[in-house]
Amino acid sequence: MSLQLNKLMKENMKLSKVFISLLSIMTIACHSNKIGRQQNHFRSENIFFSIAEQCVFSISKNADSNTGEGICGELRFQYDYSIHPYEGPLTVEEDFIHGFRGNYYAKFFDIIHIDAKLHRLFMDSVSLISIKKKSSDVGLLFSCIPCTAIAKLSFRGRNYLYPFTSNPTLWIQNDYIIKSDTTNGYIRKIYIAAHDSLASGLYLYPQLNPRKNNKLSLTTRYSQDKQQLEKILKSVTMKNEVSLE
Repeated sequence: MSLQLNKLMKENMKLSKVFISLLSIMTIACHSNKIGRQQNHFRSENIFFSIAEQCVFSISKNADSNTGEGICGELRFQYDYSIHPYEGPLTVEEDFIHGFRGNYYAKFFDIIHIDAKLHRLFMDSVSLISIKKKSSDVGLLFSCIPCTAIAKLSFRGRNYLYPFTSNPTLWIQNDYIIKSDTTNGYIRKIYIAAHDSLASGLYLYPQLNPRKNNKLSLTTRYSQDKQQLEKILKSVTMKNEVSLE
């Protein structure tokens, strides 16, 4: 009788250990799934870029552009990877950059005594640091009475104050919230429309030799959750290398 009792007790102890082990495994598994959902490391990608959402891409290649569509749940966007994609709403900084590449650069290099043959070669070596409205003529690269703004430029370790006339409407952006920064060698502009009738989007272009390298543009009419949209657009990273030549 005692032998049978001991045998039953040993079997019960084994079953208890198995139950405890299974319970521990289930607890760890549930915790891991919860962490995975919280971290949300899932990314989708095509041959040009990746995005931190579960998306399906379609590609339509044109002669000088790679365009397509991405669908990420309720978010649907158009993308364009080319030399001249849509830049989004123009900013004061971008307006000056266009002007500098158009004709400002020649005057800039003439004043600092750079040979005319080297002007276009050095054009992309000039960095725009900041822009402010003109309030004084002190320290300017040249005198300009009608100029309304000043661009602070950097070239070969020196800073220069370049006066120019800016478009006054660009200083007030009522239709968009525009944020610009740099990431992994690219300048990133995210613009979120204030009205449902306007498109929001992303514009990514390389810091080095932007005239010779492709840029990426994403545009969408999605407007249900603007904070989430900004987060998704900010998660976009490029896959292609840029040319340094």
